[in-house]
Amino acid sequence: MRIKELNNLGHRLLFVAIDAAGFGFLNWQLFWHPRRETGYWSWLGLVIFMSGLFFSAWARLYLGRNWDTAGTGGIKHNHQLITTGPYRISRNPIYLGTLVLFLGFETTLGSFFVFLAVPLLSLIIWEAKREEKLLEKHFGEKFEKYKSQVPFLFPRQTA
Repeated sequence: MRIKELNNLGHRLLFVAIDAAGFGFLNWQLFWHPRRETGYWSWLGLVIFMSGLFFSAWARLYLGRNWDTAGTGGIKHNHQLITTGPYRISRNPIYLGTLVLFLGFETTLGSFFVFLAVPLLSLIIWEAKREEKLLEKHFGEKFEKYKSQVPFLFPRQTA
C-alpha cells in the first residue's frame, strides 16, 4: 500500500471507527455487562476517556489536510505549520489525547493494564520526536520559534 493510499478519507474514518469502538466497549462495560459493578473509578475513567477522545479528535480535525495517517510522518504539498487550536496547548495533541484516552479506558475497566501507559508514553515520545525532526527540517526557524513557545506533550500550568 502506498503512502498516498493511506492518507485517504477511508483511512481517516477507520481511526474514527476505532475510537467509536472503544467508546462502545466502555459503554457496554459500564451499562450492560452482567457482572460489572459501576463505581466512582468507572465513571472517572469514562470522563478521562471521553476527554482524551474529544481532544484527540479535535486535534485531528483541526489539522485538516495536513494530518498524515498511519505514522507515515510525511510532509505534504503545501503543508502548513498549525500553531493554533489544540496546537497552541501541545505540539503533539493527538498523542496527548491518545495517552489520556488509554488511561481513561483502563481506569474504567479497573484494569492493571493501566501500567502499560509507561511504555506507551515512551513510544509516543519516540514517534513524536521523529515527526518533529521532519517538521524542523521542513519549516526551519518557524518551527524552532513554535517549539520554544509550546510544550512538547503536556500543557504548561499557567498562574
